[in-house]
Formats: sequence, C-alpha cells, structure tokens
Amino acid sequence: MRYLYSLCALLFCSITFAQVDTVNFEATSLLVEIDTTAGNIWQIGKPGKLVFDSAYSAPKAIVTDTLLSYPINNTSSFTLGFQLYGGQPYIEFKHRFDTDSLKDGGFVEISNDSGNTWMLLSDTTYLGGSSPYFFYWSYGIETQNFYGVNDTLKNAPFGFSGRSNGWITSIIRFPCFAIKKPYELMLRFTFVSDSNDNPRDGWIIDDIFIHNQGVCSNLAENQLPQVDAYPNPFSNKTRIDLASGNYLHNGSYALYDVRGNLVATKSSLVGDSFLIEKGHLAKGVYTLLVLESGVPVSIGRLSIY
Repeated sequence: MRYLYSLCALLFCSITFAQVDTVNFEATSLLVEIDTTAGNIWQIGKPGKLVFDSAYSAPKAIVTDTLLSYPINNTSSFTLGFQLYGGQPYIEFKHRFDTDSLKDGGFVEISNDSGNTWMLLSDTTYLGGSSPYFFYWSYGIETQNFYGVNDTLKNAPFGFSGRSNGWITSIIRFPCFAIKKPYELMLRFTFVSDSNDNPRDGWIIDDIFIHNQGVCSNLAENQLPQVDAYPNPFSNKTRIDLASGNYLHNGSYALYDVRGNLVATKSSLVGDSFLIEKGHLAKGVYTLLVLESGVPVSIGRLSIY
C-alpha cells in the first residue's frame, strides 16, 4: 500500500478505505446468476464427491453438480456481476478442478457491456486487442494463476484443465485508474466437456472476493496532458512525445506498474521527446509520469509485450 500512497501523492489523488465484497455461497447472493439453460450443472450447496468432498469455507460452494460427475457434451455457465470503485481493485477466487486433460475444463470471461460482448481471460490478458476489446488493454487487466494459451478446451481456445493440486487462488487485477463512479462489470465462468466419458468431479469455486482499494481522483481533473507514445504497445523501446508546447529543461520520468510499484526512473531529460527501453521491465501495463524539476507535467499509459 505504501506504493499506492506514493503514486497517488504524485498524481494529487485522494485515498479512502478499502471495501471488500464477499461471495462465499453460504447465503443467496444477488451478484451470482446461474444460467437456466437445460443441462446446466452448476449448483450451490455442500459438495459430496470423491475429490470435491468439502468447500473451501464450509459448508457451501458453487460446483459442477454437488454429488455427480460431470456428463459428456456439456456446457454450463454462471455469471458474477460486480462494481469497481477505483484505486487498485482486484478480484480473487478459490477453486479446484478435476477434469479429463486438454478438452474438458473451465474458463473465465469478462464483459463491460452487460454481457453483450465477452473477452476471454488468460495469462496473456495484458496484451489486450483491438475493438471491441480496446477497453481491456487500455484499462490494463492482468491475471495471476490462470491458464495459458496452449491449454485448449472443447469449444474454447483455452482454460483450466486436468487436476489442480488442491485449492488454488486466481486473481484478476486492475490498475489505479481513477474511477469516480462505480463501474459495472461481469465475469462469466463456463465449464465444457467433450464426448469422451471420463468421470471426474469437474470444477468447484468458493470465496470470491471483490477488493476495491482507495479512490484516485480523475486524471483529467489534474489537467495533466497526455503523452504520445509510438509504438504502443512495444516490445523493445518506444518514443515518448510531449504535448505541443511542452519542453523539458530538467526533466525526469517515473514508471509505475499496475500495483503502484515504482519500477523505473530516469533524470536529466531535455527536449520535447525521449525514448523508453524495455530493459528489465516485465510484460504488462504501466503508468508513465513525466516531471519537470520534480513537478508532474504529463502522464501516459504504456504497454509492454
């Protein structure tokens, strides 16, 4: 949290206390909606299977049938609606999976338009994409403990498959992005199986936490002009051009990752443009703050792939 406070101090942010919304399936939650399509096997209850013999926080969880193995040729979904309030929000959930490897399993999608369009999350989500998914790249979603792009499923590019080593925690992170009003988003959890009958327990999910940490003021209110960066995203280096009329005499920059950690700095910048090299920086989305004699003068969003 100390990095969040440092970054927000530079960006003239205001801080409020964190809020956590919890879905533990012990009571009915208005945030969760199970698809009513025939054959949907998601159920909320006390698991009593061979592998899934208990919830993470007993007694209840949401599971692909609380008692029976998952059937063949199945597609089952449920959705989670939630709000982001700002700061450094993130979502985490506990889960286990027990499926036939490579074709049976589960995946997670996100929507920012009430479910009209969906984006499949994976461990490469930060690379983003073109319209209609530009929102996701510019917003800077990152995931932890998710599946890779080579984990293919039936009727889905990739997802969780095989057998997890007990309960794992998967996380979806959003950067400090200045959300002034609650932002409505949805997650969709989908389980699929192929035509081969290999009785397994499927997928079980418990303890979904929606963390909303702090509130950053709107960057537009700070009247900091945006930099131009080309190329962006970049893999080697990018050129930063300041807004027309801006010129550095004793300039510097600070680069922050999505968690507010200061990851790179450079001083003694002169002129209206400069280069940033990838160097030791990891793939991801970053906030760039440009300063003149220690005073913020420009800001921008960069992505490295």
